[in-house]
Amino acid sequence: MPIRITCIKRAPGEHENPYVAITRFGFVEDGFKEAETVSRESMHEFIVNGGKAYVKNSKGARAFLVAETTPDGAKFVKTLPDDINFKADFLLTLKECQQEEYERK
Repeated sequence: MPIRITCIKRAPGEHENPYVAITRFGFVEDGFKEAETVSRESMHEFIVNGGKAYVKNSKGARAFLVAETTPDGAKFVKTLPDDINFKADFLLTLKECQQEEYERK
């Protein structure tokens, strides 16, 4: 079942690649209300192994994550713009995850 990314946690400071700056992803599984977080590396592995994760915009359109690797080997995920619903990578516009919202229980 796909998961919906609801927020991101970024490392402080300047980063050459804004996707590598993301350290954690907050998500909910479709049909469930409990939120969790995973690391950037775990999300990359989830996508590489056939998992589906998406970001939803305010109109309800979904953009699915794709796995990428930088030339120096850093693994990350991003969404691709489709020029209809997503003019840019909507993943980078998500709110910052709040610690208390996404602690594992």
